[in-house]
Amino acid sequence: MSYPVPVYPRPCLAADEDNNALFLLGVSPTGIGKMESSYVSLANINSPSVKPLGSQTDVDSWATNAPKACFTYPADVHPNSPIMLVQYGTFKTYMSIMNANGVFTQATLFVGTAFMSPRQFAMVGDSGDFAWFVAQTNVTDPTTKSNWFGVRLNFTTGLGSYIDPGIGTIPTSTPLLSVGTYGSTPTTAWQGNNVVFDTQGGGYIYPTVGALDQVSHVITQSAAKSVTMSGISLTADSIPVTMEGTGYILDKAADGSTALYSITPSQSSTLQRVTRTGGAPAFNPSMVAVACNKMIVTYSMVNTTTAYFNTFDTTTNTWAGLGLVGVPGYSDNSGGGKSSTSLGAIIGGAVGGLVVIALVAFLFIRNRRKKTVGKKDIDGHGAMNGKADDHQTPHVYTYVPETVPVPIVQQPVFFDPHQQQQQVVAAQAAYYDPNAVVYDQNAAAALNVYDPNANIYDQNTHIYDQGLNTYEAPGAGAYPPPPPASAGTPYSPVPPSPYQDPAMSPTYSSQATKTGSPAPANPQFVNPEAYVSPKGIGSPQYVEAREYKVEAKPSNEPEYYRP
Repeated sequence: MSYPVPVYPRPCLAADEDNNALFLLGVSPTGIGKMESSYVSLANINSPSVKPLGSQTDVDSWATNAPKACFTYPADVHPNSPIMLVQYGTFKTYMSIMNANGVFTQATLFVGTAFMSPRQFAMVGDSGDFAWFVAQTNVTDPTTKSNWFGVRLNFTTGLGSYIDPGIGTIPTSTPLLSVGTYGSTPTTAWQGNNVVFDTQGGGYIYPTVGALDQVSHVITQSAAKSVTMSGISLTADSIPVTMEGTGYILDKAADGSTALYSITPSQSSTLQRVTRTGGAPAFNPSMVAVACNKMIVTYSMVNTTTAYFNTFDTTTNTWAGLGLVGVPGYSDNSGGGKSSTSLGAIIGGAVGGLVVIALVAFLFIRNRRKKTVGKKDIDGHGAMNGKADDHQTPHVYTYVPETVPVPIVQQPVFFDPHQQQQQVVAAQAAYYDPNAVVYDQNAAAALNVYDPNANIYDQNTHIYDQGLNTYEAPGAGAYPPPPPASAGTPYSPVPPSPYQDPAMSPTYSSQATKTGSPAPANPQFVNPEAYVSPKGIGSPQYVEAREYKVEAKPSNEPEYYRP
């Protein structure tokens, strides 16, 4: 039995290339905090077969309008076919691993560090259970003076997942978007390119190499080379899609349809227009896209009840699916491209213009002759005595058809009542220092769990961690001053592990409001523990030494807890 295509404002897609299908994940506006998943067959793109899989309700983590991205398991075979779900936000980024049966792991996050947007989260390599990314974050590292971090994620458990600001060459501080490319063979799988386009209209290619057995410098970027833009001007709504060695960009064309550009850094540093055959779907800034085999699959939400898929075949340069609009041959957002006007239409227009000109000339000559006869026969200047030029030249109006603009699909704005509740609670949240190690006063052991009641803040940058997503951020970046320090009961410090920085490895969020199906009890499935590994992968050595600052907690604040 097939179901209608689910409607989500900010979903994500993950490809199942073996079966020419994909996974659709999203949070419905009617289900607060409920992450849903479906399996979609692309055999009939006009009427895709949809099968609901599973869901997880977590009102503390999942939000309807927060941007999301999904990534397929990097290796060829895995019994659970895990998918990495990433939900972006200004203050917190939540992640979960979903298996092919729709079972989600508990949401995790990197404490104190958030990935800002899927437009600045470029996948640059994969190998085995791991994938590498270069991401723009909400934290400016005091050493590199940059908010770009290298990211390594394990798609099966939390072991070996790290972020680190030491990435070598730092990309621009004003990025528009970034798209990643990477090798397709085992020897080049963790080698790739981070292609970053800035707001000044330029682009840069940064060669990258991922590290499999380190907790620092998980990605190293080399010096950049400039992208030849070919006169292409990208908009702020452009959407990146990675297809292994080639990066694609979807953007709005001059006729309102979806334009495509591509770049293959291993072959050329030129950003190229992809000239399509036939129409294309109307561009929507909130549309999501994923590469599946040699196709690009897009999901577009038309209104609160309708959504549809489209596919672009990169071998035939042809779009398929519902709602195709636009001028065939369009390839950019500057009005260029091939014209679809036929030769017959051109000839017909020319003949029509000549007929109009001949008609005007005939009427003008005829009118002049009548006036000449009147002047000869009668005294005066007209056909009747005392009147002049009573035979006026008639007005001839030439009809010029107007160009009918292609209707632009507008993204509806949804009201999320949970959003308001979060804002009210967040107004009293405290500052948080991502470099601080918080200790349990009773157990005297290091915690990796954020306590929203703790008065802890970063003395350098005062990063205000209130746990809101990008679209919910109040005050447009105006944050209240940090709370004063209080002479509370001192903590019993315990030195951090010499192998890793707790702030650089993700940890589980609270389970207070989480529901969902338990993980299947089979020997292949590995239920991940906390994203904390004393040794990581192999035998890494802790390289980066940080100064940990712990602010005393006021005596009237509740004790820290260990969930």
